[in-house]
Amino acid sequence: VYLRNSGLTFSQIGVLWSVVLVSTTISDFPTGNLADKYGRVKVYSLGLLLMGAGKLLLGFGSSFFVFLAGAILMGIGQAQMSGAFTSWLMDKLQGLNRPKEEIPRRFGTAQLIGSISGASMGLILGLTLQGGLQIALLASASLNIANAILLPLVVVDNYGSRTSTWASISKESAKHFMRSWVLIL
Repeated sequence: VYLRNSGLTFSQIGVLWSVVLVSTTISDFPTGNLADKYGRVKVYSLGLLLMGAGKLLLGFGSSFFVFLAGAILMGIGQAQMSGAFTSWLMDKLQGLNRPKEEIPRRFGTAQLIGSISGASMGLILGLTLQGGLQIALLASASLNIANAILLPLVVVDNYGSRTSTWASISKESAKHFMRSWVLIL
């Protein structure tokens, strides 16, 4: 609703959300390994910062290209958050000696709750705030940025394997991607 009220066409809005999804997909492969090497809290915080910056661009955007830049930042930020959280959750569940078959169910449940919550809040805000959607978007961006700053100060970071280099992680991720027709599709 906010993007439509900002003067974007339905086609432009579709392109923006496609860009969010593509940038998330492309940047998602090495994020778990990056979180293992550099710290899950740091990578998650970077994702929050990028997400907040993307929302600021959407909130203050005046042209389609500014909105497009915001969409790219949001997609990359979302990937960083997802990869860091996934690595952290996998370690925690394995540390609790949970059966391997339980782990996918936990991820599925978390994804379901996140999707339902996000869609519900978007619908509620879209229908109730009308003219105040920019304020809600900017408030959300501010919370993302504040959390990105506070999180490393209050949460002890944890790591996985720290032996890989960023280049080797990216190279292995690209090889894995290119060998999987499902991922390419």
